[in-house]
Amino acid sequence: MPEKMPLRVGSRGSSLARRQVEIVVDELRQHHPQQEFELRTLVTEGDRRRDARFADFSGRGVFVRELEEALLRREVDIAVHSLKDMPSDLT
Repeated sequence: MPEKMPLRVGSRGSSLARRQVEIVVDELRQHHPQQEFELRTLVTEGDRRRDARFADFSGRGVFVRELEEALLRREVDIAVHSLKDMPSDLT
């Protein structure tokens, strides 16, 4: 029987992000008790430039770009992040 691959969960390393991952993984474990989970902590531009003003950042998604890129590169299977920090367009 093939070995089950862990589900790689990407997130920032802040206290809030770690707590959000804990909540998500706990819920997933209730529905998939045999699944293994592996946390991948990612550092975003917003994390690296903590002393910069928000206006100094290059464009949108300064706290999520690295999570999106890790998903696209298949380095993580899912990403957990606060919806309030996701770029959006009002139409």
